[in-house]
Amino acid sequence: MIKDEQLIKNYLGGDEEAITILINRYLKEVYLYFLKRLNSSIEAEDLTQETFVKMWRNLEKFDQKRNFRTWLFTIAKNSLIDFLRKHRTTEGLAKEVAFSQFINEEEENILDDIPSLDPSVIEQIEENENRQKLETIISELPITQRDLLLSYLQSDDVTFQKLAQENNISVNTLKARYYRLIQKIRKLFFGEQLN
Repeated sequence: MIKDEQLIKNYLGGDEEAITILINRYLKEVYLYFLKRLNSSIEAEDLTQETFVKMWRNLEKFDQKRNFRTWLFTIAKNSLIDFLRKHRTTEGLAKEVAFSQFINEEEENILDDIPSLDPSVIEQIEENENRQKLETIISELPITQRDLLLSYLQSDDVTFQKLAQENNISVNTLKARYYRLIQKIRKLFFGEQLN
């Protein structure tokens, strides 16, 4: 199999077919990246196309010393962030970021976790086990904490302001409780010591 870097050199040297091979190599992987995060095939298709257009337009600027896949998924990640800022509410974006951060706090490492094409059986099992582990952690939280987490995450209409009013507390107090809770869940998920 021709390496990514060689395909890029071939394309920049005038081989039009090389870019097609490069795109086909990562097309499904990029699509699954967006689909997993947006749960919408239409939005995933649009962002996949946008990512490859950006890749194509900037290919001449690509530093051949870098890993192409990492560079491509950096473009994908930035496209996703831009999309969420434009098309999702600020509150919705905050929810997505906050909830994903306690599982993947180091954003750079997310590229290492993206499976190549179809996930293997082992990866599927690990994903199911992680989901079950997270569900168990949430189910074992004190009821007030569990209610706060679920009421905030399970509805697009619920905001911190609304929850603060319902609980008769200030918005800042509610936010502080929520983010402490996210950190607690993250520590329990990764087996870290709770302070």
